[in-house]
Amino acid sequence: MRFLPETFISVYNHSKKYYYYDKKIQGGIFMGLTIIGSNLCGDTRKALKALDEVNASYEFLDISNSLDSLKVFLKERDTNPLYGKVKEKGTIGIPFFVLPDGTETFSLHKVLEVVREDESKI
Repeated sequence: MRFLPETFISVYNHSKKYYYYDKKIQGGIFMGLTIIGSNLCGDTRKALKALDEVNASYEFLDISNSLDSLKVFLKERDTNPLYGKVKEKGTIGIPFFVLPDGTETFSLHKVLEVVREDESKI
């Protein structure tokens, strides 16, 4: 479960974009797949396209389009041990995925496995 900034967020489902105020989503918590990335990033665009192709619903925090999303990303990058190697390499570390069960990963392959395994998880 991920707490989100109190602002508009984008929730995508089947290539359609819906806007919700996050307080209306389970008391401020989005209960599905969350992706932190940027539409300027080729890897992020590839991930979004792959998820759209399997009709996965997800919340996309676009760090290049929203300061609130950027703040969420920076907090994650500064405090999450998964970002240790990313910072050592000097890379950004997107896309970053948070599964509904709280599992965090950089692996699109892992996310797609979960989606295909049990579509109700996403």
